[in-house]
Amino acid sequence: MERYFFEKIQDEELDTTTIACAEDVSAFVCPDRIERPKIVWIRPAPPTSKSAPLKFDDQEELDAVVRLRENTTGGFTPCHYSLHEIWIRSHVTASPNLEYAVAHELRHAAQKKHCPEVFRDRDDARPEGDAYPYGYEALRRYFASANRLTDELRQEIDRQEIEAQRWFQTRYPHGESQDVECFPRG
Repeated sequence: MERYFFEKIQDEELDTTTIACAEDVSAFVCPDRIERPKIVWIRPAPPTSKSAPLKFDDQEELDAVVRLRENTTGGFTPCHYSLHEIWIRSHVTASPNLEYAVAHELRHAAQKKHCPEVFRDRDDARPEGDAYPYGYEALRRYFASANRLTDELRQEIDRQEIEAQRWFQTRYPHGESQDVECFPRG
């Protein structure tokens, strides 16, 4: 099985504008009654950066360099329940890609807390089928709340959502894009 190597990096290695944007999206998406997950920044690492024996995935996530079973282009939410965090690739800085990656992973963090049976779904169709549409809807609401949702930006978000739907149907031909019904109301 192929593994993808990522290292966790310090905030000081990133542009402060990128960090502030990600934190702003997190504050918008997470209601006051839910503790916001920590945002951890990751970047690809060479396979030689880790020589220890393989661990179970959730134990591997505790290390500074992790081996993931799949590549991530935007972000990742660790499975280990002691990690109340989301991981965002350090190269994802363009708008609206950064904002989307944060919103998408925050949805997975909410699944992990409120719908663990969905979050741990081995085929990924349910958690991804929930997080993809949620991320794009949250993105529209986020930009609208700041009076920044222009027609051009809305069209770009719509275009990206259509591409994501195509990818989802290719990856999960029998999966459905639908909200998971286990989140607290209010």
